[in-house]
Amino acid sequence: HGESRQWQKAVGLLQSLEAARAANIFSYGTAIRACQKCMQWQVAAEILAAMARSGVEANEVVVNAAMSGYEKAGAWQKAVRLLAAMPLKSFRPDTFSYSSATSACQRSFHWQEGLRSLPTMLAAGVTPSHVTFNASIKACERGGMWRLALLCFSDMLEMSCGPTLVTFSSLMSAFAAGTKWRPVLQLLEDMELSSIPCNTITCNTALSACAQSGRWKVACHLLASMLQSAVEPNAISFSATISACEGQWQVALRLLASMSAFETTPNEITFGSAISTCEKAGQWEAALQILTWSFLVRVEPNEITLNSCISACAKAGQWEMALQTLHQMLCQTLQADSVSFNSAINACGQGKQWELSLLILSEFPAVRLLPDIISYNASVSACASASLWQMAIALLEGIGRVRLSPNEISFNASLSALEKSAQWQLACQLLSEMRQVRVVPDVISYNSSISACEKGSQWQVALRLFGSLRSCSLFPSRVTYAAAISACEKSGQWRMALQLLSKMLASRMTPNEITFNAALKAAEKGAQWQLALHLLSSMSTYELEPTISSFSACVVACQRGRQRRAVSDLLALITAADLH
Repeated sequence: HGESRQWQKAVGLLQSLEAARAANIFSYGTAIRACQKCMQWQVAAEILAAMARSGVEANEVVVNAAMSGYEKAGAWQKAVRLLAAMPLKSFRPDTFSYSSATSACQRSFHWQEGLRSLPTMLAAGVTPSHVTFNASIKACERGGMWRLALLCFSDMLEMSCGPTLVTFSSLMSAFAAGTKWRPVLQLLEDMELSSIPCNTITCNTALSACAQSGRWKVACHLLASMLQSAVEPNAISFSATISACEGQWQVALRLLASMSAFETTPNEITFGSAISTCEKAGQWEAALQILTWSFLVRVEPNEITLNSCISACAKAGQWEMALQTLHQMLCQTLQADSVSFNSAINACGQGKQWELSLLILSEFPAVRLLPDIISYNASVSACASASLWQMAIALLEGIGRVRLSPNEISFNASLSALEKSAQWQLACQLLSEMRQVRVVPDVISYNSSISACEKGSQWQVALRLFGSLRSCSLFPSRVTYAAAISACEKSGQWRMALQLLSKMLASRMTPNEITFNAALKAAEKGAQWQLALHLLSSMSTYELEPTISSFSACVVACQRGRQRRAVSDLLALITAADLH
């Protein structure tokens, strides 16, 4: 009965023997093994308990059979308890006992418990087998402990326990999870030296490691090696290689197109990987073309794939295509999530469609979703891009009412709205409020506030904010200097503006066109024609092309300094450069 896995019949026969008081160690053992083979571990546990109640002494064989059942069912706690109880019953756990307990733990993702078995086993003088080591390495893989996995592998080799295909696969997976692509490739070579042939699974693990590390050239080379050898790549192989091609969307498209030549059919993961690669590269048109392709070959995209398409459209400000993809998602009865709606809000914001952003935000309850902080931040940013500071502030205040906490992005988006509308007083107030709610302002927060002061002709407040950066352990950026210099220039504080430029250059920070033009305007207002000419000629040092604004400021400065020759030369340069 046990051999035929007819566990019900075996249990029935055992019950008959028990009724006749004829059950013995052999009948109990046979019934337990029958249950173990059919993964009826609960029944096996009950038989083991009944055996103890009947006074029949168990032996190592019976206990190991029960242990094996627990392992296959992933009943790790029962396996560990049974292993611990064996010495109490005067049973000596053997290699099989420890291996089963370790395997039961790793199958149930309780890898820490599983790893305790190996040192206990060695301390007890029990020699581990390749099964024991494989289970331990697998436990390390489950826990993402590649260093421990490597130690187990070293112990395995020291004890002359030959590694198997399972050993290499588990060790490679542990390294892949830790984004250690070089050791994974080394293990592939070690497999060949050990005369263990690579298969599709091991090669896919190596490709996955390359994908997680962004090693697209190595992944493509490995895939080419698979195509030239007896190892047949599958959709997972191509998906992993395509995922490795982050920033190389054209290579990803070529790989996707080549699959048919190798009689491999793309699946939703393959298409999703290609679309994700295009999304990260900002290639929204290519992403949508791949989506159309997937429909043509009747591969239904999943939510993650469509979210990538919406995100690709959002990054390019293609709000209409983003909404169309979201509509398509809803029509296909796919479960649109917060990511889908947040990307759509962001797309509308990028496309200056703030009304649609707020409309989508209001639709969350209708689809049984709760807007998160990303939803509100995207909506605030949409209002900021349209210079709707009142609406942005209202949304910021609304975040707290829905039991969410505004973060750095929430405040910075609101400050951007205030900056665009020259609301310098509110910007300064909001900057101080950030610390009150335990949100630390960053340099972007200060940049927006300083720019708001610049637009509001508040150069002194701008300089106070600029000066307070150091006390907050922040360093001014090019944008910070440009905003402060411009604030001083617009308020006629040309000396202060030029001092800031000098400070910027002394800190070895490269100015941009905006900074130079602001400094030139300051020199113009101070009639500092020599300095203006020097600044204009210095632009080429930083590989910057003077604009019409640059020349105009310099011309006016020279005119005020009555430098007719210089004015004539500058006008000739403007004409030669065909600036308008």
